[in-house]
Amino acid sequence: MKTKKILYWTFLFLLILSINLGLPSITIFAEGSCEDCKWDEPIIEAKPKKSTSKTSSGKKPLLMMEWKILVKQTNGEALAVNPNEFVFRNKVTGYRLEVKVNQSGYLYIVNKSVDGTNEIVFPTKGINTSNNEVVKNQVITIPKTKTPGTISQEDDVLYFEGQQGADIVYLIFSREQIDPLQAGANAEYLQINSSLLQTIKASSAQEVVKQKDPKENNATRVINNNRKDNSDLIETIVLTHTNQSKSNSPANENNLADIRARNMANAIEALRLFHSVQATYQAGVGQGNFGSTKDLLYQQLIDTKLANASGIGDGSPYFGYKFQIKNIKAKGGNLADFTIIAIPAIQNGQDRTGDSCFYVDATGVIRTSNSPTVEATSTSKPIGN
Repeated sequence: MKTKKILYWTFLFLLILSINLGLPSITIFAEGSCEDCKWDEPIIEAKPKKSTSKTSSGKKPLLMMEWKILVKQTNGEALAVNPNEFVFRNKVTGYRLEVKVNQSGYLYIVNKSVDGTNEIVFPTKGINTSNNEVVKNQVITIPKTKTPGTISQEDDVLYFEGQQGADIVYLIFSREQIDPLQAGANAEYLQINSSLLQTIKASSAQEVVKQKDPKENNATRVINNNRKDNSDLIETIVLTHTNQSKSNSPANENNLADIRARNMANAIEALRLFHSVQATYQAGVGQGNFGSTKDLLYQQLIDTKLANASGIGDGSPYFGYKFQIKNIKAKGGNLADFTIIAIPAIQNGQDRTGDSCFYVDATGVIRTSNSPTVEATSTSKPIGN
């Protein structure tokens, strides 16, 4: 009984830490830890929250999604890839996103580009006739196709263009319509504010379990295992892309340059997150001052992975980078400031984990040293963020 209590409070603590405002983190990532999470087994009592809701009361399965990324190979065949181990080539790697759900509901897909813009990808005009009311085992493909699981010569695919870095794809599956996102059904292109995404994420009570589908290569199944509030499910996918003109290959096949490119893109995104949450901390409990790593973690503004890479916990790197945070308190008429430096965990040799150090302060300008062994400073070159 004592062990169960410890596990319960550990689980609850991790859930609280999972809420963040920027880069995707694993809310609760317990791979394979949901033994009774069946795709179509009704195990919870679902109740509509809106008087206008189409959701019926009664026993329902837990909300689940299954997604995969397909890339178009040179022979025209489709290859399902793991985005954590794959780097896309701008204007070269054609890809498609496929999402399947386990019950009726509403599906939304939002893409956050490297430049920070958030575009509603689904629903939009032309995809599923702008209808995002999905049913059990329905597969939504972006771009649309008549042959899910394959890519024919005639099929459209997506390409990354412009600035290299990491795009973030948000998959949102809800039992009821989310009105601000529903507007995308009437538009071919619609941008939304980051604050809206943050509000949706922060209001979710999800407890996420992720599983690999043994029947589907590189397909990820995502489950909201919250039995008391199972109203929505939010998944985040990070897609790293580069301008490097190399042949398309998974990053885990000795392609160390691909891994470094992915690491640097994630380090930059982490610095953007740090700047955002520092502003939140300063305007709130900081009362004009910025927070330490421990402060930001305690206020649930960063997750344990970033905290570890910033000197808390086991000190493990975040995508091959470690972070040094220094704060200067407001004093004698001088405003508070902070500096955060991102440094590759391995700086030398073929196995180095990045090709540059990065820097950010209260100005929000991210700077690069263009060297893995030279720390970036306030006078280093801006990355153009």
